[in-house]
Amino acid sequence: MKTILVTGSTGFLGGNLIKRLSGEGHRLLALVRNKDGRATPDKRGWDGFLNEGGNGGHPGDVELVQGDITLPLLGLPSRRFRRLAWQVDAIFHSAALTDFTNRIHLFRTNVEGTRHLLQFALLGRKKHFHHISSAYVAGKFRGIFCEEDFNKNQGFNNSYEESKFNSETMVRRFAREHLLPFTVYRPSIIVGDSETGHTQCYKGFYAFARALFLIKERALKRHGHYSGVCRGVLQYAPTIKEKVTPVEIPMRVFGVPDALINLVPVDYVAEAISEISKRSEAQGRTFHLTNPHPLTLAQLTDKTSQALGIEGVEPWYQDGEVVGTSTHSQGKGTGLDGDLNPASRSRSRLSPTERLFLHYTRPYIPYLQSRLSFDTSNTMNILNGTVTCPKITKSLVSLLIDRAVEDCWGMSVEATRRVAPTEEVALATMVGDSTCGVT
Repeated sequence: MKTILVTGSTGFLGGNLIKRLSGEGHRLLALVRNKDGRATPDKRGWDGFLNEGGNGGHPGDVELVQGDITLPLLGLPSRRFRRLAWQVDAIFHSAALTDFTNRIHLFRTNVEGTRHLLQFALLGRKKHFHHISSAYVAGKFRGIFCEEDFNKNQGFNNSYEESKFNSETMVRRFAREHLLPFTVYRPSIIVGDSETGHTQCYKGFYAFARALFLIKERALKRHGHYSGVCRGVLQYAPTIKEKVTPVEIPMRVFGVPDALINLVPVDYVAEAISEISKRSEAQGRTFHLTNPHPLTLAQLTDKTSQALGIEGVEPWYQDGEVVGTSTHSQGKGTGLDGDLNPASRSRSRLSPTERLFLHYTRPYIPYLQSRLSFDTSNTMNILNGTVTCPKITKSLVSLLIDRAVEDCWGMSVEATRRVAPTEEVALATMVGDSTCGVT
């Protein structure tokens, strides 16, 4: 039996990973952060993950350790820190911020937090460091990014990617300089459980789907079919589980139709990490936990539109022009609220609906235009069919969206009750807070 320290255990992936590890007979220590300084650890989200079916596990199987990876000694009393340094055999580092906008907080958690854990890993008993990185350390790379690839002078689309690259750099440096055993796992864009649809992270794919959902709600309201507030969230009637006549909403999604959108269900990622971590040959290697059958943007748009009961949404890309991500509403070039480029103004004028969609999904624009794919040779060889990634089928997309609607897109009833009755405020409040979504 090993003593394993898990970070990010109250988060989406970390909670699912805890479920897998808790059934293997190990002593599990979950490092949890107390946001307001209370003596009781912050356990929000914990029960939802551990009790949401799956492979068992409950809070009683796990010892909660109140700490903070952004602080020296992990925010622990020095005696407790030293004692744990001699007790822990392995670290599964899942904690990370996925906000694209706050560079200071991103680097404090994703880079400095990783450095503090690596220092802990070298004290006392030398520990195996299982690092959950991101497939998007590949950044702006074009082509097939292999598991052995890392620094390819690729550049980055946002501060999140850069922070994950820097944290993985640090893991590799510590391993080289101190002979620290390590394994790197690189998931792509994580979505809900493939069996239940359950999620707690409504970013990435969900920002894309939720924007379309609310645009449809807006259209239905305009035509007198608006159903008001259901469970505190704007929702159209009948529910998307029922067969309804599709609503025609002509609009363009500004991205490359054959861009590969790599989605992976959270249960696959957690199970693959758990399985790979048992293999001695995994030490010192990197594994892409990406979907070997990614959807193109055109396919994802089609499946999402069908699930939502929408017609007329199509990817659109012209003359090699890349839609800009400028936050300025006016100006030259590719402003979000203006034309795509000065040379094609007559054909590329944005409709009000397109402006809404483009504004709310702005952080993800680079991923809709990416020429990036992932090699998974290491992962396929070591798993050898014992764990397989589900295909993102029409039925799975429908399941994910159905569950998201049932869960009010992750919004509390209290929050949605504050939504003003106008559709513009509702859209801005319910969609505009999404800022990220890759792991």
